[in-house]
This record gives sequence, C-alpha cells and structure tokens, in this order.
Amino acid sequence: MALDIAEREKWPKLYLYTDSWMVANALWGWLERWKKANWQCRGKSIWAADEWKDIATRVEMLLVKVRHVDAHVPKSRANEEHRNNKQIDYITLPQTSQGKHYVLTMMEATTGWLETYPVPHAIAWNTILGLEKKVVWRHGTPERIESENGTHFKNSLINTWDREHGIEWVHHIPYQAPAAGKVERCNGLLKTTLKAMGGGTFKNWEINLAKDIWLVNT
Repeated sequence: MALDIAEREKWPKLYLYTDSWMVANALWGWLERWKKANWQCRGKSIWAADEWKDIATRVEMLLVKVRHVDAHVPKSRANEEHRNNKQIDYITLPQTSQGKHYVLTMMEATTGWLETYPVPHAIAWNTILGLEKKVVWRHGTPERIESENGTHFKNSLINTWDREHGIEWVHHIPYQAPAAGKVERCNGLLKTTLKAMGGGTFKNWEINLAKDIWLVNT
C-alpha cells in the first residue's frame, strides 16, 4: 500500500517504518540475494515469491528508506527514536604514543549528546567501527547521519554499511556552519577544553578526553 501511494503521488523517496523484520531485512538487502538465487533460499522457494518479485521491480524505480520499529511502543520512546539523528566529524590532534591522531565525534542532533572514538587514521573503516561501538551498540541505529563529504565518510564501504542498516546518510559541504550545525561548534569546544586541561597544550589529550566529554554532556 505504501508503494502504491508513493507511486501515485510520484514521491522521489519513500520512508517506510515497519514492525516486520522480514520486510525490513528484505529491503535492506535480502531482495537482491533472493533475486540472484532465483527467488530461493537454501534450495526452497521463498514464501510469497511473486509478491517479493513485484516489490523488487518497483523499488528499482523508487528510493526506499526502511527502518524497523517495535510495535505498540510508548509515545515517549517513539519521540526519542524520531530524534535519533547524528552529526559526525573528525578532529585532528597531536599523535599519541599509541598512534592515535584523530577523534571521530558523533553528536545527537537534537539533544546534543556527544560520543567520541579516537583512531590513528581518519578512514571509512574507522568511521564504521566508531559508529557501531559508540552509537549503534549503545543507543540503537540512527535514522539519519549528517557529515561532510570526505572519503572517510563517502565511499562504497560506507554506502554498503548505511544501506544494510537502513540509515539515510546526508553529505554537506565542509565548514559550512548552517549545514554542519552542532558538531562543528562542539569540535571547537572539545579542542579548547582539551588544551586547557593540558596546561595550554594537548598533552595527555587521550587521557583527558573522557572527562572532557563528561563536561560537554553535563
């Protein structure tokens, strides 16, 4: 029905919320697997194959963003999930003895809650690790991620990961404050506080980072 409405109204994109893991997983990637396997799974025809074939054909013409939600959740929780959008960036700091040279900063766009992940290199794989360890595994999968369009945020590895998780990833022009929003301002505050903690330098920044985040979040 949602596809019917989207096609009739000529929507360029459909945001689909479903409490069915079957539907969510199908649109996250199972459709392609089923199609390549001639609509079979482990040697058996999949359930309702004709309907899935029809859906597969239609989503080729329409961008569908799907997110799984639990059925019958309290309104307060539903509002919290709706706000689950992240702005992310990297800041550069002096290299530590452990080789850490960058910090992935991940801020919840509505509440301003900050998570960080120090890494030796600002690359796509470290971006994914940081998001999984500090965001997805702690707070759940975000609906939307905003970042600048450097290769550590925009490449085939990132594209595959966000598609598999049903995340809308939006890229903006670096250093454009209206687009970057809170995370750009937070980066400046984070570096200023770390420098103050180091007596005017970034000495021991990795040790001081946890306290710095606590100060930002309180």
